[in-house]
Amino acid sequence: MQGFWKIGQLAKRTGLTVRALRHYDQIDLLKPSQRTQGDKYGQEKIQEVEREWPELIAKVKAEMDAGTPPTHSRVQKMAKRWEELIGMFSGGDQGIERKLSKAYQKAPDFGAQFGMTPELMEYVGKAMK
Repeated sequence: MQGFWKIGQLAKRTGLTVRALRHYDQIDLLKPSQRTQGDKYGQEKIQEVEREWPELIAKVKAEMDAGTPPTHSRVQKMAKRWEELIGMFSGGDQGIERKLSKAYQKAPDFGAQFGMTPELMEYVGKAMK
């Protein structure tokens, strides 16, 4: 099955544990795109999010640090892409998106390791409005 990863492969690529991925599956945060004898996750979707996410976070942070208002068109364009990547990650499931948001709020240290500080999340939230 080309284009898919087994759960262990996804864990190695993302730095998450298999246990965390199974937990995300259990709480409907991240579901395999296809179930087989071993759960497999859509490789192309994950790769695109994985590739763009750190760069996008850095660009948004740079705008925030430069004092660019969240209402600026450049920031709003990035916020739109932010939403698109979240949609790709969640499969467009609003419930998953809400759970993901709550998870970051409950454990800000987890998000901070990826550069997603509470201040950045607030800034992006204003740009999305």
